[in-house]
Amino acid sequence: MERIATNTRESDPVIVALLTTQVESATTLVDHILQDWAAAGLKQPSAFRAFLGTYVVGQVHVSGRLSERDWNEVQAKVALAVSATP
Repeated sequence: MERIATNTRESDPVIVALLTTQVESATTLVDHILQDWAAAGLKQPSAFRAFLGTYVVGQVHVSGRLSERDWNEVQAKVALAVSATP
């Protein structure tokens, strides 16, 4: 969600994750059901999943802006996803 630095160039890399409206399937340890989805500018209840990919800024569509509480949870889920061991 709109957490791209303002000084980025179209060709700068960013890490993106998945947003889904299938909140009933957001049941893993790296999922977070957004509490403030409407305030974020989303049209339906949505969930974050730490299904990470790398893109360049020019390929990314900003859907909205997360509230602080959702952003804190998303950061925790990303940290958990990248620190997980098989």
